[in-house]
Amino acid sequence: MEPDTNGEELAGRRREADRVQILDIAAERFADHGYGATSLADIAILGGVEPTVVNFHFPTKEDLVEAVLRAGIDHALAAMDDAMSADAPAADGAEALGRSMGAYLRAVTANQHMTRANIRCYRSVPPVVRRGLAVHMRDFVDTWIALI
Repeated sequence: MEPDTNGEELAGRRREADRVQILDIAAERFADHGYGATSLADIAILGGVEPTVVNFHFPTKEDLVEAVLRAGIDHALAAMDDAMSADAPAADGAEALGRSMGAYLRAVTANQHMTRANIRCYRSVPPVVRRGLAVHMRDFVDTWIALI
């Protein structure tokens, strides 16, 4: 008997959809209420899922907030990278900066709850979360430094 790869694939897509939904709901909740006033139970209730589903993807609140903040940083960096991709025409310094700024502003307004979560929560998350984000923040800052 052959393994049910179709069923496994479907289950994998469902798990990823749950993860994305949880991140989205968590970002909005963290943005609106802050780190301290948000719990994994809140996220489960708002997402209409069992708490075990949230815990499957994010065993701790720190894991969840780090994933939300990382997703916001990564989303903005990806938009900036796309704006400066090899497919784009070569740009001088001012044009490159303008193109990157435009891409960044479009990214953060399109995904504004991730941005608001970063702004509201970064300083209030536990140090272990900030350490976990250090490489991503450094990449973000280095990208801007290189452009400027």
